[in-house]
Amino acid sequence: MRVAAAQTDEIRRVLESSPDVAAVFYESPEEAYLAFSRRYPAQKNDIGPEHLPASFRVKLADPARFSDDVAGLAGRPGVFMVRPVDP
Repeated sequence: MRVAAAQTDEIRRVLESSPDVAAVFYESPEEAYLAFSRRYPAQKNDIGPEHLPASFRVKLADPARFSDDVAGLAGRPGVFMVRPVDP
């Protein structure tokens, strides 16, 4: 499912305005496909960029604290999943 540009912009705005977020990284479906192809070269012909979602990754100012602003994005239009990732 593709997300509307307005939804992507709103998600980015929320992330960038949070004092708990130190940096925001966006990965397009095309970039996700390139990363997938490097990690799984034998499967790279099984899917295409249209099968991978765009995503935001954030670097928290305090990695030990999962931001309420970030967690609050769960369930919003255009957001499939919000989860902390172990370093």
